[in-house]
Amino acid sequence: STGVNDAPLPEHSVEIYPNPARDHLSVDLAFEAPTDVNVFLADASGKILQVKVLPNVTQHTQLFDVNQYPSGNYLVRIATRDGSQTESIIVAH
Repeated sequence: STGVNDAPLPEHSVEIYPNPARDHLSVDLAFEAPTDVNVFLADASGKILQVKVLPNVTQHTQLFDVNQYPSGNYLVRIATRDGSQTESIIVAH
């Protein structure tokens, strides 16, 4: 298991779009050095719906299929050894 630091991730290292999302959600990751990343998609209550474990990421786009989830508010959390970031997103069908 990888330890997670609660420091913020470097600015511009994460981009999440579109927001609101209809069918899919893209999470763009860009780090200066290879970084182990865990990306979590959770509902508004914090229940984890999907987890993507991505080893040695420098640049990567992770897609989430959100078509199966009801319209509403969700959370995307990106966690690394060096920091983490949580963003609120909306799924709207």
